[in-house]
Amino acid sequence: MAASHGWEINSPIRQSFLDKVRWASHFALKTYLRWYQQRAAAHYLAQLDDRMLHDIGITRSQIESAVRNGRDRNWLR
Repeated sequence: MAASHGWEINSPIRQSFLDKVRWASHFALKTYLRWYQQRAAAHYLAQLDDRMLHDIGITRSQIESAVRNGRDRNWLR
């Protein structure tokens, strides 16, 4: 008989560990997808000319900030 480490297949400790692994992998995937989407948006905006960026209300130096934080809402005033 193989040595037992006290972890039965459906023990609360094992379930708790598996839940933490699932949560961590879900969080890592969401973080990666958010980063990837931000990089893709920044790349797309960087391809626009200055006139087009002006039309949407940002300058070239504001691309990274606009992608991460959104555009400043005061532009409507």
